[in-house]
Amino acid sequence: MILVLDAWRCDDPVLEVSHWMADRTLEVVPDTLPLFGVAATRAPFETAIRHGDPAGVALFGHGDEASVAGSDRQPVLDVENVRLLAGRWAHAMACRAGVHLAGRAAAEGAACFVGYDVALLVDWKPERLPAELRPLVADLVTVTTRKLADGARDEPTLRRAADAAALRVQQWMNDHPDVDVGRLSVAAHQLVARMVVRAAATSS
Repeated sequence: MILVLDAWRCDDPVLEVSHWMADRTLEVVPDTLPLFGVAATRAPFETAIRHGDPAGVALFGHGDEASVAGSDRQPVLDVENVRLLAGRWAHAMACRAGVHLAGRAAAEGAACFVGYDVALLVDWKPERLPAELRPLVADLVTVTTRKLADGARDEPTLRRAADAAALRVQQWMNDHPDVDVGRLSVAAHQLVARMVVRAAATSS
């Protein structure tokens, strides 16, 4: 089972993009348990991990160098409870969670933690994407979680998959230079170039 935490709230337009990403993830990743609204907060999240025993966790929301926030704007995952990820993988689609939280997760035994070391650009609007481009972007924002769910744990594999998806998005934009998609090109680049992958050390 895969835990998908969506910290979207109606009074925070910045979270509209991450909410769209979470919905696309639920569509393509099998055997998921979504946490949404009041369930996307610390206590329900911790309970879901302890009692649901998920193989992995995908998080969508605000973040900083040492935490990912829930729908109440309080940390749902941080250095104090990241030990719950021991033996599991995690993908944090949240700003800067790859800076410190990824390394701490690996030190606490996470099988793999993927985050980003930058503030992710979310000033593009999913509902305004052309119909031909939308599935390419959906593939890009879900490919890392899908690869993790399929068993990938090494950085080269994860980065190659994200890069291939980002190139398809970029190629479409190159072929349609008159279509305004905001800074989607930069956002796509971030999901490859600013990816941080940390895994627990394994003994030989």
